[in-house]
Amino acid sequence: MNTDIIISETDFGKIAVSSPFNHDLVKGAKRLGGKWSGDTKVWLFDVRDRDRVEDLLASCYGYSVAPSGELATVRIILDEDNASGKEVYFAGRSICSRRYRDVPVKTADNVVIIDGEFPASAGSVRYPAVIRGSRTVTIEVRDVPVEALAAEKELRFERIDADTQAQREALIAERERLIARLAEIDEALND
Repeated sequence: MNTDIIISETDFGKIAVSSPFNHDLVKGAKRLGGKWSGDTKVWLFDVRDRDRVEDLLASCYGYSVAPSGELATVRIILDEDNASGKEVYFAGRSICSRRYRDVPVKTADNVVIIDGEFPASAGSVRYPAVIRGSRTVTIEVRDVPVEALAAEKELRFERIDADTQAQREALIAERERLIARLAEIDEALND
């Protein structure tokens, strides 16, 4: 997900930012004097504002100039309270949407449905919705850079890979102890 944000310098003293659509980014970009280039589909900023642009990207997407590379998987329960619009965002990126009332919900490539199902139709012609009524859908969003988790301000989520990482570390430590013990046994047998 961090690879969907690209910052580059142009030949004419500007920096170009390519990123997924985000309402907060649009507002922040305008405040910084950014200009949208419809031809190249990038925001253009004065190169002197690079730090401010990076701060804006961090607040909108959890962008990091030097990401750790650590990825997380999170579980989210969607319902009418958090998915009653036509699009649901997580960490500044669209994770599911319904373009028209009677079309199926489209999920991002890194989203899987764990429990429930989206209604075949939701909302009105003018205001389609991902979910309406009492239905709930549990999804997992995979391969989220851990830095992006800090950017999430709306949806409640549970990080589900944290236990897996702790288990992995425990297994590695146990393996190292067993290897050391096997070396001791081999040495004792060779004496």
